[in-house]
Amino acid sequence: MIYELADHIQGFLSEHNKPPPRSFHEEMLKNQRRQQEKRALEEQQRMDQQRKQEEEMVRRRGKPTFLLKSECLFLTGESERLGRSVYCGFEMNSGEFSVIYEWSLRWSKKMSKFFTSQEKGKIEGCKKQAKNEFSSLLRLDHPNLVHYTALSSTETEDCIMVNLLVEHVPGINLNQSLTSQTPVPLDKLCHYTAQLLAALNYLHSNSVVHKQLGASSVLVDFEGNIRLTDYSLSKRFAEICKEDIFEQARVRFSEDTAMPTKTGKKGDVWNLGLMLLALSQGKEVKEYPVTVPSSLPADFQDFLHKYV
Repeated sequence: MIYELADHIQGFLSEHNKPPPRSFHEEMLKNQRRQQEKRALEEQQRMDQQRKQEEEMVRRRGKPTFLLKSECLFLTGESERLGRSVYCGFEMNSGEFSVIYEWSLRWSKKMSKFFTSQEKGKIEGCKKQAKNEFSSLLRLDHPNLVHYTALSSTETEDCIMVNLLVEHVPGINLNQSLTSQTPVPLDKLCHYTAQLLAALNYLHSNSVVHKQLGASSVLVDFEGNIRLTDYSLSKRFAEICKEDIFEQARVRFSEDTAMPTKTGKKGDVWNLGLMLLALSQGKEVKEYPVTVPSSLPADFQDFLHKYV
């Protein structure tokens, strides 16, 4: 009986008799770690719950259905840089406001009935390639990305019509700061930079290169958060349109510039540096070599020098 009691006491002391913290600072750090772990766990649980709800909504309503442009959509503009038309409207099943990007990839011949069997094979290959190229983009999910939700392609007599259903993000475009020649305050720019880096890191970790990163592809929502769009579109369309069945004069997915261009992930980093410099000055960077103004804070100068 005495041995059992002694064993119980020893076990209790070894479990509860923890040494006191060595300092107040150590205890504070320990509490901070606990709170961070708790918040991280709560955030993960919230995201898991949100993802389950979204999956359930998709399961219930089925795949997004495009609305007929003649009846339900209205043209909001065209993007020469990406060779597309932009429509807005309501998604048929959910009733949610959506955006549709539309590309017309025109044949090099007027009437499709004159295509040879070999050319028709190329057309089918291009349609299949478009589906494969964009399927990976539809799976991307990050809080600082504008999400692509569905893709469709239709063959007509003179072209392939490609439609991409895109999440609607109400807010402003950072290109407005450049067109109005209004520098972005550095505190906001710091906030934007952190979120842009998070979005780019996510894309690159999923083997996706933006290719056309610039102020016009960065949206700021009503909560002041960054939403990056147009990622990898020009690269994938350029791959599809290499075939000689398309009118090459109409296929243009990049813009001419006097600045040096870089490819791949390094190109995204280069373009990010140019964009941040432009936003800090309220005007496009057009001269090379790039000069970082000495009037900027030293740490921001050092940051930009690493990018440009």
